[in-house]
Amino acid sequence: MPGKQDNPVSINQLHLHCGAAQRATVMDALDCADWPDTADREIIVLRRLEIESEPWAIGKEAAARVRYLIGKTASPWGIDAAQAETVVFADQADYVAYLCRELLHPSASSPWFLNNHPLVKQVTALPLSSALASTLLDDPLLLPAAIEQLIERDLATEVLRAVGSRQLDKLTEQLLYTTGFSVDLGSLQEAPVLDDTDSTVQTTTTDIAVLDSHEKQRWVALLNRLPASLAESTASLAAVLVLWDQLPHILLQRDLAASAVARIRRQLLDARLAQRPSVHPRSQPDDLMPEARPNGQPENMQKRRERGLEQYPPETPPTLRDVPTRLTGEEQAKDSGQSHFFTSRGGCFYLLNLLRQPAFLAAFERSEHSAWRHLYLVCVVFGIELDDPLLAFIARQLQLDNAEDLGTLQVTETDRRLAGLTKQRIGHQAFWPEGLIHRKARVHYDRTHIDVDFHSSSVSLEIRLAGLDVNPGWLPWLGRVVHFHYLDDPSLLGGSS
Repeated sequence: MPGKQDNPVSINQLHLHCGAAQRATVMDALDCADWPDTADREIIVLRRLEIESEPWAIGKEAAARVRYLIGKTASPWGIDAAQAETVVFADQADYVAYLCRELLHPSASSPWFLNNHPLVKQVTALPLSSALASTLLDDPLLLPAAIEQLIERDLATEVLRAVGSRQLDKLTEQLLYTTGFSVDLGSLQEAPVLDDTDSTVQTTTTDIAVLDSHEKQRWVALLNRLPASLAESTASLAAVLVLWDQLPHILLQRDLAASAVARIRRQLLDARLAQRPSVHPRSQPDDLMPEARPNGQPENMQKRRERGLEQYPPETPPTLRDVPTRLTGEEQAKDSGQSHFFTSRGGCFYLLNLLRQPAFLAAFERSEHSAWRHLYLVCVVFGIELDDPLLAFIARQLQLDNAEDLGTLQVTETDRRLAGLTKQRIGHQAFWPEGLIHRKARVHYDRTHIDVDFHSSSVSLEIRLAGLDVNPGWLPWLGRVVHFHYLDDPSLLGGSS
Protein backbone atom coordinates (compact mmCIF):
# COMPACT_ATOMS: atom_id res chain seq x y z
CA MET A 1 0.00 0.00 0.00
CA PRO A 2 2.37 2.77 -1.18
CA GLY A 3 1.36 6.20 0.01
CA LYS A 4 1.96 8.35 -3.07
CA GLN A 5 0.94 6.22 -6.02
CA ASP A 6 -1.95 6.57 -8.44
CA ASN A 7 -3.22 3.17 -7.30
CA PRO A 8 -2.29 2.98 -3.61
CA VAL A 9 -4.16 -0.26 -2.86
CA SER A 10 -3.48 -3.56 -4.61
CA ILE A 11 -5.55 -6.68 -3.84
CA ASN A 12 -3.92 -9.85 -5.13
CA GLN A 13 -6.77 -12.24 -4.38
CA LEU A 14 -10.35 -11.42 -3.48
CA HIS A 15 -12.79 -14.09 -2.32
CA LEU A 16 -16.38 -12.88 -2.00
CA HIS A 17 -19.05 -14.96 -0.32
CA CYS A 18 -22.14 -13.15 -1.54
CA GLY A 19 -24.66 -13.22 -4.33
CA ALA A 20 -23.78 -12.18 -7.87
CA ALA A 21 -26.05 -9.14 -7.63
CA GLN A 22 -24.12 -7.91 -4.59
CA ARG A 23 -20.62 -8.17 -6.08
CA ALA A 24 -20.80 -4.84 -7.91
CA THR A 25 -21.91 -3.16 -4.68
CA VAL A 26 -18.94 -4.68 -2.85
CA MET A 27 -16.46 -3.55 -5.50
CA ASP A 28 -17.88 -0.01 -5.52
CA ALA A 29 -17.61 0.13 -1.74
CA LEU A 30 -13.95 -0.93 -1.88
CA ASP A 31 -13.19 1.62 -4.61
CA CYS A 32 -14.76 4.44 -2.57
CA ALA A 33 -13.17 3.44 0.74
CA ASP A 34 -11.03 6.03 2.50
CA TRP A 35 -7.91 3.94 3.04
CA PRO A 36 -5.52 4.91 5.84
CA ASP A 37 -2.68 7.26 5.06
CA THR A 38 0.83 5.83 5.27
CA ALA A 39 4.25 7.43 5.18
CA ASP A 40 5.02 8.95 1.82
CA ARG A 41 6.60 5.89 0.20
CA GLU A 42 5.89 3.14 2.69
CA ILE A 43 4.75 -0.19 1.27
CA ILE A 44 2.45 -2.07 3.62
CA VAL A 45 1.59 -5.69 2.87
CA LEU A 46 -1.29 -7.44 4.63
CA ARG A 47 -1.44 -11.21 4.71
CA ARG A 48 -5.23 -11.41 4.69
CA LEU A 49 -8.30 -9.35 5.45
CA GLU A 50 -11.44 -11.19 6.57
CA ILE A 51 -14.58 -9.09 6.85
CA GLU A 52 -18.19 -9.96 7.48
CA SER A 53 -20.44 -7.06 6.55
CA GLU A 54 -23.29 -5.82 4.43
CA PRO A 55 -22.16 -5.29 0.80
CA TRP A 56 -22.61 -1.51 0.92
CA ALA A 57 -20.52 -1.20 4.11
CA ILE A 58 -17.66 -3.53 3.24
CA GLY A 59 -15.40 -0.71 2.08
CA LYS A 60 -15.71 1.14 5.37
CA GLU A 61 -15.24 -2.06 7.37
CA ALA A 62 -12.17 -3.04 5.30
CA ALA A 63 -10.55 0.38 5.80
CA ALA A 64 -11.19 0.19 9.56
CA ARG A 65 -9.63 -3.27 9.70
CA VAL A 66 -6.61 -2.07 7.73
CA ARG A 67 -6.12 0.77 10.20
CA TYR A 68 -6.13 -1.75 13.02
CA LEU A 69 -3.58 -4.02 11.32
CA ILE A 70 -1.26 -1.14 10.43
CA GLY A 71 -0.82 -0.61 14.15
CA LYS A 72 0.59 -4.14 14.41
CA THR A 73 3.13 -4.08 11.59
CA ALA A 74 6.47 -5.88 11.70
CA SER A 75 9.66 -5.24 9.79
CA PRO A 76 10.25 -7.72 6.97
CA TRP A 77 13.88 -7.79 8.10
CA GLY A 78 12.93 -9.10 11.56
CA ILE A 79 12.77 -12.73 12.64
CA ASP A 80 9.08 -12.37 13.48
CA ALA A 81 8.04 -11.32 9.94
CA ALA A 82 6.99 -14.83 8.88
CA GLN A 83 4.38 -14.94 11.64
CA ALA A 84 3.23 -11.33 11.28
CA GLU A 85 -0.07 -10.43 9.65
CA THR A 86 1.28 -7.12 8.34
CA VAL A 87 4.77 -6.03 7.26
CA VAL A 88 5.97 -2.59 6.18
CA PHE A 89 8.81 -1.67 3.82
CA ALA A 90 10.22 1.85 4.14
CA ASP A 91 9.95 2.31 0.36
CA GLN A 92 10.46 0.51 -2.94
CA ALA A 93 14.25 0.54 -2.50
CA ASP A 94 13.83 -1.23 0.83
CA TYR A 95 11.67 -3.83 -0.95
CA VAL A 96 14.32 -4.33 -3.65
CA ALA A 97 17.07 -4.74 -1.03
CA TYR A 98 14.99 -7.33 0.82
CA LEU A 99 14.33 -9.28 -2.37
CA CYS A 100 18.09 -9.27 -3.11
CA ARG A 101 18.70 -10.81 0.30
CA GLU A 102 16.03 -13.43 -0.33
CA LEU A 103 17.66 -14.28 -3.67
CA LEU A 104 21.03 -14.64 -1.97
CA HIS A 105 19.77 -16.62 1.02
CA PRO A 106 16.48 -18.32 0.14
CA SER A 107 14.44 -19.56 3.07
CA ALA A 108 12.65 -22.91 3.13
CA SER A 109 9.65 -21.26 1.49
CA SER A 110 9.22 -17.82 0.05
CA PRO A 111 8.01 -15.33 2.70
CA TRP A 112 4.28 -14.81 2.38
CA PHE A 113 4.67 -11.09 1.70
CA LEU A 114 6.69 -11.83 -1.46
CA ASN A 115 4.06 -14.15 -2.91
CA ASN A 116 2.16 -13.03 -6.02
CA HIS A 117 4.42 -10.03 -6.65
CA PRO A 118 5.13 -9.76 -10.41
CA LEU A 119 8.82 -8.96 -9.87
CA VAL A 120 9.32 -12.03 -7.67
CA LYS A 121 7.68 -14.32 -10.24
CA GLN A 122 9.86 -12.82 -12.97
CA VAL A 123 13.27 -13.26 -11.33
CA THR A 124 13.02 -16.45 -9.26
CA ALA A 125 13.48 -18.72 -12.31
CA LEU A 126 16.61 -16.86 -13.48
CA PRO A 127 20.24 -17.68 -12.61
CA LEU A 128 21.33 -15.76 -9.52
CA SER A 129 23.45 -13.17 -11.37
CA SER A 130 20.66 -12.32 -13.83
CA ALA A 131 18.01 -12.40 -11.09
CA LEU A 132 19.87 -9.85 -8.97
CA ALA A 133 20.60 -7.59 -11.95
CA SER A 134 16.94 -7.71 -13.06
CA THR A 135 15.80 -6.91 -9.52
CA LEU A 136 18.08 -3.88 -9.25
CA LEU A 137 16.99 -2.63 -12.67
CA ASP A 138 13.26 -3.15 -12.13
CA ASP A 139 13.11 0.64 -11.77
CA PRO A 140 16.50 2.06 -12.86
CA LEU A 141 15.73 5.46 -11.33
CA LEU A 142 15.59 3.79 -7.90
CA LEU A 143 19.04 2.22 -8.27
CA PRO A 144 20.94 4.82 -6.17
CA ALA A 145 18.51 4.32 -3.27
CA ALA A 146 18.63 0.53 -3.68
CA ILE A 147 22.45 0.51 -3.60
CA GLU A 148 22.30 2.75 -0.54
CA GLN A 149 20.02 0.24 1.17
CA LEU A 150 22.31 -2.68 0.31
CA ILE A 151 25.32 -0.85 1.75
CA GLU A 152 23.42 0.07 4.92
CA ARG A 153 22.21 -3.53 5.31
CA ASP A 154 25.74 -4.88 4.72
CA LEU A 155 24.53 -6.79 1.66
CA ALA A 156 26.33 -4.87 -1.10
CA THR A 157 29.45 -7.06 -1.11
CA GLU A 158 27.49 -10.29 -1.47
CA VAL A 159 25.20 -8.86 -4.11
CA LEU A 160 28.01 -7.44 -6.24
CA ARG A 161 30.08 -10.60 -6.04
CA ALA A 162 27.06 -12.65 -7.08
CA VAL A 163 26.25 -10.28 -9.95
CA GLY A 164 29.80 -10.32 -11.31
CA SER A 165 31.74 -7.71 -13.26
CA ARG A 166 30.30 -8.50 -16.70
CA GLN A 167 26.69 -8.33 -15.52
CA LEU A 168 27.47 -5.22 -13.47
CA ASP A 169 28.86 -3.44 -16.55
CA LYS A 170 25.66 -4.30 -18.43
CA LEU A 171 23.63 -3.00 -15.51
CA THR A 172 25.53 0.30 -15.54
CA GLU A 173 25.11 0.64 -19.31
CA GLN A 174 21.37 0.04 -18.99
CA LEU A 175 21.21 2.66 -16.25
CA LEU A 176 22.98 5.21 -18.46
CA TYR A 177 20.67 4.42 -21.38
CA THR A 178 17.53 4.84 -19.25
CA THR A 179 18.63 8.11 -17.63
CA GLY A 180 19.98 9.61 -20.85
CA PHE A 181 23.40 10.28 -19.31
CA SER A 182 26.17 10.56 -21.94
CA VAL A 183 28.89 8.25 -20.62
CA ASP A 184 30.64 5.58 -22.68
CA LEU A 185 31.96 3.00 -20.22
CA GLY A 186 34.27 1.56 -22.85
CA SER A 187 36.12 4.86 -23.16
CA LEU A 188 36.82 5.37 -19.45
CA GLN A 189 40.29 3.86 -19.68
CA GLU A 190 41.27 6.35 -22.41
CA ALA A 191 39.30 9.35 -21.08
CA PRO A 192 41.53 12.23 -19.87
CA VAL A 193 41.33 12.58 -16.12
CA LEU A 194 40.39 16.11 -15.08
CA ASP A 195 42.65 17.92 -12.65
CA ASP A 196 41.88 20.78 -10.33
CA THR A 197 43.68 23.31 -12.53
CA ASP A 198 41.27 22.91 -15.44
CA SER A 199 39.26 26.14 -15.29
CA THR A 200 36.63 24.92 -17.75
CA VAL A 201 35.50 22.30 -15.27
CA GLN A 202 36.27 24.10 -12.04
CA THR A 203 32.85 23.15 -10.66
CA THR A 204 33.31 19.51 -11.60
CA THR A 205 36.53 19.13 -9.65
CA THR A 206 35.86 21.32 -6.64
CA ASP A 207 32.17 20.72 -5.91
CA ILE A 208 32.77 17.02 -5.26
CA ALA A 209 34.72 17.70 -2.11
CA VAL A 210 32.39 15.40 -0.19
CA LEU A 211 33.87 12.49 -2.17
CA ASP A 212 37.14 13.07 -0.36
CA SER A 213 35.54 12.22 2.98
CA HIS A 214 32.32 10.33 3.66
CA GLU A 215 31.46 9.27 0.11
CA LYS A 216 34.99 8.20 -0.70
CA GLN A 217 35.45 6.15 2.46
CA ARG A 218 32.11 4.42 2.04
CA TRP A 219 32.85 3.27 -1.50
CA VAL A 220 36.49 2.40 -0.82
CA ALA A 221 35.42 0.19 2.10
CA LEU A 222 33.18 -1.69 -0.32
CA LEU A 223 35.80 -1.89 -3.09
CA ASN A 224 38.32 -3.37 -0.65
CA ARG A 225 36.13 -6.44 -0.28
CA LEU A 226 35.90 -7.11 -4.02
CA PRO A 227 38.32 -8.78 -6.46
CA ALA A 228 40.12 -6.46 -8.88
CA SER A 229 37.94 -6.78 -11.99
CA LEU A 230 34.73 -6.45 -10.00
CA ALA A 231 36.17 -3.47 -8.09
CA GLU A 232 36.83 -1.68 -11.39
CA SER A 233 33.25 -2.25 -12.58
CA THR A 234 31.90 -1.16 -9.19
CA ALA A 235 34.06 1.98 -9.23
CA SER A 236 32.55 2.94 -12.61
CA LEU A 237 29.03 2.56 -11.21
CA ALA A 238 30.01 4.46 -8.05
CA ALA A 239 31.40 7.37 -10.07
CA VAL A 240 28.18 7.64 -12.08
CA LEU A 241 26.06 7.55 -8.91
CA VAL A 242 28.18 10.22 -7.20
CA LEU A 243 27.86 12.58 -10.17
CA TRP A 244 24.16 11.78 -10.50
CA ASP A 245 23.67 12.84 -6.89
CA GLN A 246 25.79 16.00 -6.97
CA LEU A 247 26.26 17.22 -10.56
CA PRO A 248 23.80 15.38 -12.83
CA HIS A 249 24.00 18.06 -15.54
CA ILE A 250 27.68 17.16 -16.10
CA LEU A 251 26.59 13.65 -17.12
CA LEU A 252 24.61 15.16 -20.02
CA GLN A 253 27.68 16.86 -21.50
CA ARG A 254 29.43 14.20 -23.55
CA ASP A 255 32.80 15.98 -23.61
CA LEU A 256 32.89 16.33 -19.81
CA ALA A 257 30.96 13.29 -18.61
CA ALA A 258 33.55 10.61 -19.43
CA SER A 259 36.40 12.70 -17.98
CA ALA A 260 34.47 13.47 -14.78
CA VAL A 261 33.49 9.81 -14.29
CA ALA A 262 37.05 8.68 -15.06
CA ARG A 263 38.44 11.10 -12.47
CA ILE A 264 36.20 9.88 -9.65
CA ARG A 265 36.70 6.26 -10.69
CA ARG A 266 40.47 6.70 -10.56
CA GLN A 267 40.29 8.36 -7.13
CA LEU A 268 38.35 5.40 -5.76
CA LEU A 269 40.59 2.74 -7.30
CA ASP A 270 43.78 4.53 -6.18
CA ALA A 271 42.42 4.77 -2.63
CA ARG A 272 41.53 1.06 -2.75
CA LEU A 273 45.07 0.12 -3.76
CA ALA A 274 46.54 2.38 -1.08
CA GLN A 275 44.47 0.74 1.66
CA ARG A 276 44.72 -2.90 0.58
CA PRO A 277 47.46 -5.17 1.90
CA SER A 278 49.97 -6.39 -0.67
CA VAL A 279 48.38 -9.65 -1.78
CA HIS A 280 49.06 -11.48 -5.03
CA PRO A 281 45.85 -11.60 -7.15
CA ARG A 282 46.00 -15.39 -7.33
CA SER A 283 46.31 -15.77 -3.58
CA GLN A 284 43.44 -13.57 -2.46
CA PRO A 285 41.74 -14.43 0.82
CA ASP A 286 38.69 -16.63 0.42
CA ASP A 287 36.35 -13.90 1.62
CA LEU A 288 37.40 -11.78 -1.35
CA MET A 289 36.76 -14.42 -4.01
CA PRO A 290 33.45 -14.87 -5.81
CA GLU A 291 31.14 -17.48 -4.38
CA ALA A 292 31.61 -20.90 -6.02
CA ARG A 293 28.65 -23.03 -6.98
CA PRO A 294 28.76 -26.78 -6.34
CA ASN A 295 28.74 -27.85 -10.01
CA GLY A 296 29.70 -24.60 -11.70
CA GLN A 297 26.27 -24.25 -13.29
CA PRO A 298 23.92 -21.28 -12.78
CA GLU A 299 21.27 -21.91 -10.18
CA ASN A 300 17.83 -20.39 -9.99
CA MET A 301 16.18 -19.43 -6.72
CA GLN A 302 14.41 -22.77 -6.27
CA LYS A 303 17.65 -24.74 -6.54
CA ARG A 304 19.36 -22.34 -4.15
CA ARG A 305 16.45 -22.72 -1.77
CA GLU A 306 16.83 -26.52 -1.82
CA ARG A 307 20.60 -26.29 -1.35
CA GLY A 308 20.11 -23.69 1.36
CA LEU A 309 18.09 -26.18 3.41
CA GLU A 310 21.12 -28.44 3.53
CA GLN A 311 23.36 -25.58 4.65
CA TYR A 312 20.89 -24.02 7.06
CA PRO A 313 18.41 -26.37 8.74
CA PRO A 314 15.03 -24.74 9.54
CA GLU A 315 15.85 -24.46 13.25
CA THR A 316 19.16 -22.67 12.61
CA PRO A 317 18.63 -19.89 10.05
CA PRO A 318 21.68 -17.99 8.76
CA THR A 319 23.04 -15.26 11.00
CA LEU A 320 22.23 -12.69 8.32
CA ARG A 321 18.55 -13.12 9.14
CA ASP A 322 18.99 -12.07 12.76
CA VAL A 323 18.76 -8.36 12.04
CA PRO A 324 17.07 -5.57 14.04
CA THR A 325 13.28 -5.48 13.86
CA ARG A 326 11.03 -2.66 12.65
CA LEU A 327 12.56 0.79 12.56
CA THR A 328 10.65 3.75 13.83
CA GLY A 329 9.30 6.24 11.31
CA GLU A 330 12.20 8.61 11.98
CA GLU A 331 14.77 5.82 11.63
CA GLN A 332 13.19 4.61 8.41
CA ALA A 333 13.31 8.09 6.92
CA LYS A 334 16.96 8.46 7.90
CA ASP A 335 17.80 4.97 6.67
CA SER A 336 16.29 5.59 3.24
CA GLY A 337 17.60 9.15 2.92
CA GLN A 338 14.12 10.64 2.90
CA SER A 339 13.23 14.01 4.34
CA HIS A 340 10.50 16.64 4.04
CA PHE A 341 9.71 20.26 4.83
CA PHE A 342 6.91 22.82 4.47
CA THR A 343 7.37 25.98 2.41
CA SER A 344 5.20 28.98 1.60
CA ARG A 345 6.96 29.30 -1.79
CA GLY A 346 6.01 25.91 -3.21
CA GLY A 347 5.18 27.41 -6.60
CA CYS A 348 8.92 27.78 -7.14
CA PHE A 349 8.90 24.12 -8.22
CA TYR A 350 6.54 25.05 -11.06
CA LEU A 351 9.49 26.84 -12.64
CA LEU A 352 11.03 23.43 -13.33
CA ASN A 353 8.43 23.05 -16.08
CA LEU A 354 9.86 26.18 -17.69
CA LEU A 355 13.42 24.88 -17.53
CA ARG A 356 12.46 21.70 -19.37
CA GLN A 357 11.22 23.65 -22.41
CA PRO A 358 13.60 23.61 -25.43
CA ALA A 359 14.45 27.32 -25.37
CA PHE A 360 15.38 27.17 -21.68
CA LEU A 361 17.34 23.93 -22.06
CA ALA A 362 19.34 25.44 -24.89
CA ALA A 363 20.25 28.35 -22.60
CA PHE A 364 21.74 26.28 -19.77
CA GLU A 365 22.42 22.74 -21.03
CA ARG A 366 26.12 23.55 -21.54
CA SER A 367 26.41 25.37 -18.22
CA GLU A 368 28.93 24.21 -15.66
CA HIS A 369 26.47 25.06 -12.88
CA SER A 370 23.60 23.10 -11.36
CA ALA A 371 20.00 23.76 -12.40
CA TRP A 372 19.22 24.46 -8.72
CA ARG A 373 21.68 27.35 -8.81
CA HIS A 374 20.07 28.78 -11.96
CA LEU A 375 16.60 28.39 -10.45
CA TYR A 376 17.64 30.28 -7.32
CA LEU A 377 19.39 33.09 -9.22
CA VAL A 378 16.45 33.58 -11.60
CA CYS A 379 14.36 34.22 -8.47
CA VAL A 380 17.03 36.70 -7.34
CA VAL A 381 16.86 38.56 -10.66
CA PHE A 382 13.07 38.97 -10.25
CA GLY A 383 13.40 39.97 -6.58
CA ILE A 384 11.47 36.89 -5.39
CA GLU A 385 12.15 36.21 -1.72
CA LEU A 386 12.24 32.53 -0.80
CA ASP A 387 11.53 31.34 2.75
CA ASP A 388 14.09 29.69 5.01
CA PRO A 389 13.05 26.02 4.49
CA LEU A 390 13.27 26.32 0.71
CA LEU A 391 16.58 28.20 0.90
CA ALA A 392 18.00 25.47 3.15
CA PHE A 393 16.83 22.80 0.70
CA ILE A 394 18.44 24.54 -2.31
CA ALA A 395 21.67 25.02 -0.34
CA ARG A 396 21.79 21.27 0.38
CA GLN A 397 21.33 20.49 -3.32
CA LEU A 398 24.29 22.75 -4.09
CA GLN A 399 26.48 21.06 -1.43
CA LEU A 400 26.66 24.33 0.53
CA ASP A 401 27.19 24.32 4.30
CA ASN A 402 24.25 26.63 5.01
CA ALA A 403 21.64 28.81 3.33
CA GLU A 404 23.66 31.98 4.01
CA ASP A 405 26.23 30.78 1.46
CA LEU A 406 23.64 31.28 -1.29
CA GLY A 407 24.23 35.00 -0.91
CA THR A 408 27.76 34.57 -2.30
CA LEU A 409 26.51 33.25 -5.66
CA GLN A 410 26.90 35.67 -8.54
CA VAL A 411 24.29 36.16 -11.28
CA THR A 412 25.75 35.00 -14.60
CA GLU A 413 24.87 35.77 -18.20
CA THR A 414 23.09 32.40 -18.33
CA ASP A 415 20.90 33.41 -15.40
CA ARG A 416 19.98 36.71 -17.08
CA ARG A 417 19.15 34.85 -20.29
CA LEU A 418 16.91 32.44 -18.36
CA ALA A 419 15.23 35.35 -16.58
CA GLY A 420 14.59 37.01 -19.93
CA LEU A 421 13.01 33.83 -21.29
CA THR A 422 10.87 33.57 -18.16
CA LYS A 423 9.62 37.14 -18.60
CA GLN A 424 8.92 36.48 -22.27
CA ARG A 425 7.08 33.23 -21.49
CA ILE A 426 4.93 34.15 -18.45
CA GLY A 427 5.80 37.75 -17.57
CA HIS A 428 2.49 38.99 -19.00
CA GLN A 429 0.42 36.57 -16.89
CA ALA A 430 -1.57 38.02 -13.97
CA PHE A 431 -0.31 35.27 -11.67
CA TRP A 432 3.38 36.20 -12.14
CA PRO A 433 5.21 36.21 -9.86
CA GLU A 434 3.37 36.16 -6.49
CA GLY A 435 0.33 34.21 -7.69
CA LEU A 436 2.59 31.44 -8.94
CA ILE A 437 5.32 31.32 -6.30
CA HIS A 438 3.37 32.01 -3.08
CA ARG A 439 1.81 28.58 -2.54
CA LYS A 440 2.01 26.46 0.56
CA ALA A 441 3.46 23.04 -0.12
CA ARG A 442 4.96 20.03 1.59
CA VAL A 443 8.07 18.73 -0.12
CA HIS A 444 9.26 15.13 0.27
CA TYR A 445 12.65 14.33 -1.21
CA ASP A 446 15.37 11.72 -1.35
CA ARG A 447 18.31 11.08 -3.67
CA THR A 448 16.22 10.41 -6.77
CA HIS A 449 12.65 11.70 -6.19
CA ILE A 450 10.91 14.91 -5.18
CA ASP A 451 7.19 14.90 -4.35
CA VAL A 452 5.52 18.28 -3.88
CA ASP A 453 2.11 18.26 -2.17
CA PHE A 454 -0.33 21.15 -2.75
CA HIS A 455 -3.85 21.53 -1.46
CA SER A 456 -6.46 20.66 -4.09
CA SER A 457 -8.03 24.11 -3.72
CA SER A 458 -4.81 25.73 -5.02
CA VAL A 459 -5.37 24.42 -8.56
CA SER A 460 -5.46 27.38 -10.96
CA LEU A 461 -6.89 27.30 -14.47
CA GLU A 462 -4.46 29.98 -15.69
CA ILE A 463 -1.46 28.07 -14.37
CA ARG A 464 -2.83 24.85 -15.83
CA LEU A 465 -3.25 26.46 -19.26
CA ALA A 466 0.34 27.70 -19.06
CA GLY A 467 1.42 24.08 -18.51
CA LEU A 468 3.24 24.85 -15.27
CA ASP A 469 1.49 22.48 -12.84
CA VAL A 470 1.84 19.25 -14.83
CA ASN A 471 4.11 16.52 -13.50
CA PRO A 472 7.67 17.20 -14.73
CA GLY A 473 8.62 13.53 -14.31
CA TRP A 474 12.24 12.52 -14.87
CA LEU A 475 14.51 15.55 -15.29
CA PRO A 476 17.99 14.26 -16.22
CA TRP A 477 19.67 17.66 -15.76
CA LEU A 478 18.29 17.69 -12.21
CA GLY A 479 18.87 13.99 -11.56
CA ARG A 480 15.42 13.68 -9.99
CA VAL A 481 11.90 12.47 -10.69
CA VAL A 482 9.55 15.32 -9.74
CA HIS A 483 5.84 14.78 -9.09
CA PHE A 484 3.12 17.22 -8.00
CA HIS A 485 0.21 16.00 -5.86
CA TYR A 486 -3.03 17.79 -5.03
CA LEU A 487 -4.53 16.61 -1.76
CA ASP A 488 -7.40 17.45 0.56
CA ASP A 489 -5.00 17.90 3.47
CA PRO A 490 -5.83 20.75 5.93
CA SER A 491 -2.16 21.20 6.77
CA LEU A 492 -1.60 22.42 3.19
CA LEU A 493 -4.09 25.25 3.49
CA GLY A 494 -2.88 28.82 3.90
CA GLY A 495 -0.08 30.79 2.38
CA SER A 496 2.63 30.33 4.99
CA SER A 497 4.43 27.39 6.51
